[in-house]
Amino acid sequence: MKYFKILIILLLSTQVFSQSGMFKIMTYNIHHGADADDQLTIDAMRKYIKRSGASIVGLQEVDSVCERSGKMDEPKILARGSKLKSYFTRHFPFQGGAYGQALLTKCKVLKVENKTIPVYPESEGKSVSMLLADISIDRDLVITVAVVHLDYRNKSSRQQQIDLVINLLQKIVHPVILLGDFNAFHNSEEIDILRQEFTLFPIANDAYTFPAKNPDRRIDFIFISKNAPFKVITEKIDSVPYSDHLPLIATIKFFRDE
Repeated sequence: MKYFKILIILLLSTQVFSQSGMFKIMTYNIHHGADADDQLTIDAMRKYIKRSGASIVGLQEVDSVCERSGKMDEPKILARGSKLKSYFTRHFPFQGGAYGQALLTKCKVLKVENKTIPVYPESEGKSVSMLLADISIDRDLVITVAVVHLDYRNKSSRQQQIDLVINLLQKIVHPVILLGDFNAFHNSEEIDILRQEFTLFPIANDAYTFPAKNPDRRIDFIFISKNAPFKVITEKIDSVPYSDHLPLIATIKFFRDE
């Protein structure tokens, strides 16, 4: 009897998600699981992510068993207790572990890829990861989620990275949600380039994501494919002090073929 009760609950939760056509997606630079004062806040982050109700969470600046964060597997810890599964892609080895990006999701993941994005000039031999995941949102809809963290140092490097990201994403057959820390202001040339290819929800100009204490700029964004079978209904930025960035959450509605 207990088995059947659990099965019924799971079926009903899936049905509600499908009928409503609504889901939440988050982007959050977690500063290796530490706040602006470099105090570890990973458990507070985990509880916040669970409370948010997000079905898809893209994370930047993630440690996986690194010394500075106590050898914790941060993606797995952040997914704990939320019915989320975790996926990690590595920028580079770091302090006995790896530093990179992560995806947490309640949805069925069909494929995860780690695409290498050079840090320009390429002569320096540095690169970062772009996490690409094909996710089944509904029986009729597969999307690709791309998680990025662009170069903070200079505009030229970011523009070249954006050109490469766009080139890679143009080859994808599914609708795309591109999210992350772009290290560029909302009115910058870099973001304008992305606006030509993707839709950016019109949020208030003073809706800032960085720094977490007294934020004065927005450098974290969620873009969606133009002509995608879904749209952003709302976006919000939560003022939680667990990282040096603030998380951005979008509520998205998809439209099923009847």
